[in-house]
Amino acid sequence: MDGAESAGLLINKLAHTMALDMDRRLKSHDVTMSQWVMLKQLWRQEGRSQVELQDLLGLDGATITGLV
Repeated sequence: MDGAESAGLLINKLAHTMALDMDRRLKSHDVTMSQWVMLKQLWRQEGRSQVELQDLLGLDGATITGLV
């Protein structure tokens, strides 16, 4: 394994560890990662429409409706 592969593996492990930690923290507030991402967008600009959120997050309408 060369240095680039090793760095990539470490970055992947770090991202996975961070995601697990975030899930744990959000769980204590009964919020999923998907809900948090949407809430973060609403915090940045309150009043966004479902269509705007759909476009920003790359989700379909049914998924956004389920999160709202």
